[in-house]
This record gives sequence, structure tokens and C-alpha cells, in this order.
Amino acid sequence: MVRIVEQFNRAVEASPEQLALNVRRLRLKVQDHSSAIVDVDAFAVAHVSTRLGAQSLDFRFRGPFSLRYDGAEWKIEAYAVDHIPFPRGFYNPIVEESENGVHITVGAQLTKKGTLLGVEIDNRSDRPVLVSEFAMSFRPMWLFTARWGSLHVPAAVGPGERWADVVQWSGLSVRRRVTAIVRIDAEDRTFELEPPRAIGSRRRRFRPLYSAEGFFYLLLVLAAVSSAITGTVGLLGIALVAPGAFALARVLRTLVAGFWSSWSSALGAIGLVELVVGIALMLSVGFGWIGTLVVVASLGFALQQTVLQARAIRTERARRERGLREG
Repeated sequence: MVRIVEQFNRAVEASPEQLALNVRRLRLKVQDHSSAIVDVDAFAVAHVSTRLGAQSLDFRFRGPFSLRYDGAEWKIEAYAVDHIPFPRGFYNPIVEESENGVHITVGAQLTKKGTLLGVEIDNRSDRPVLVSEFAMSFRPMWLFTARWGSLHVPAAVGPGERWADVVQWSGLSVRRRVTAIVRIDAEDRTFELEPPRAIGSRRRRFRPLYSAEGFFYLLLVLAAVSSAITGTVGLLGIALVAPGAFALARVLRTLVAGFWSSWSSALGAIGLVELVVGIALMLSVGFGWIGTLVVVASLGFALQQTVLQARAIRTERARRERGLREG
């Protein structure tokens, strides 16, 4: 999994521009001729630029680091970052299989905010292969499936070449099984990956779906209590409009990016009902059409970034398709 991420970083030309490290504690606890344990408490911040854009990353390293001496140098064997221990933070299994000279490695790991799914294609055959899809799928609820995919496909992998990619879903519960979908030469291959047990903070382990939805529905409960006490439903209407607009923005992002799923359909229906009922409640207490539209438009403006992200994915995929046809 580490190799996949490293190869992906090279592919997107990741380059750290600014690095800052605050080491609060670094103390050797145990050491012999071949192993050592170091107590670490450190915080790192990095500003990274890639050919896809720039972003800021931060990491908290806390706990024992296990090191192993291989005869030439000390290497980190196990560590913890952002309350996620590695390698215990990997999903099971790490898949490695070969067919017709094409070696596939698939793995997933917990991250600070979600789940990172990675794939590596090592083409050991004498012919090029086409990777036309790489996506992550999971079940938010029993009857529905959610899906999100890569913007780096399609990709041609020539003989003797390697190709790697990653997909991340932020806010995913640590209890969710994920499915990796890889389409190679028009043939779909799926891999079921089980999450590690009892990993991550207690708050995160008990989160059922996503933190954003949880925040909105907490406001909805508070608004319902307030409405029951005051006898007015205006605040309840606003509290319904917010999750409705958020759900529709997520659905629109999925639709624009091309990753439609049954969960998107359900989320869209729920969001539309919330939005309509919320607007009706706001109008019933005298907000008026102008005030109501201002609230809805403000929420839409705040969530526009999700749609822009989806459009960037579709544009990148279309660019890669043109490049393969012209190349």
C-alpha cells in the first residue's frame, strides 16, 4: 500500500513546498542489536503542490514507533499517525494476483478523515493493457450502494510499465466494508476488503455515516425542540433546508462526475423532500419568497465547490480519453 501511494505521488508530480515539524517528544525506550522502540509525539504540516492543484496536509504522530535494523540502516516497522496504527490500519486483505502476465495489487487503509483505496498494475506481459475504470463502492445502508471513482482513467499501461492510482472517501465510517472495482481490457474485477477492527478513536468508530450529515441532523433535532416549545416552525424549516441542499449538492456532484448509484437516487429523493418541506414551513410563517430564496441560494453558493470538483473529474477523464484516441 505504501508503494502504491509513493508511485501515485510520482505520477501526479507531488512536491512539498513548505514543511514544518514540531517535535514535542522523541525518546528512545528500548533498543537491542536488531530492534528499537521510540516514544514519539510530533505534529507535521506540509503544503504540497501537484499537477492537479495544491493542498495543505497535517499529521499527528503519537505513540511508540517500532524500528528494525536490516544490517545497513534503521527502518520504521510500525507507527501511529492521527490515531491510526500502521500496519494495523490496513483493510484485509491486501490483494495480489496475476493473470496473463498482468500483476494487480489492491489495498485500502484508514486515514485521518476517511478511507484510502489504492491499486497498482504491473504489466509484465508483452502487450499493452487498458485500465478504463477504478472505483470504490460500499453500502451506506442495506439496500443501497454508493460509488466514487478515479479521475486518472482511462490509462494505457505498456509492457514493462507500472501504473498506480488512489481513491479516497472522506467521512466514511470505519465499520464499512469497501469494494474495489478495476476494469482492465473491458473486464471488471471486484475485490471485497474488510475494515480493521477496533481502530481509530471511539467517536469515529461509533459514527454511522458521515460527520456532515450528523451535524445537520443535530441542528434539525434542536430546531424541532425549539419549534415544540415556541409553537413556530420557521426555524424547523431552515433546519430542513440545510440538509436538503447538502444532499442535493452531493447528488449533483455524483451525477456530474459520472458515478451515479442507488445511494445517490435515495439521497436525492430524501434531499428533495427535505428542501420542499423546509421551504413550505418557511413560507408558512411569513419568510416570503425573497427571504426563502436568499437562504436556499446562500446554501447553494456555499456548496458549489462540490459541483466544481465533479466537473474537474469529468474534464480530466475526457482529456485522457482524447489523449488515448489521438495517441
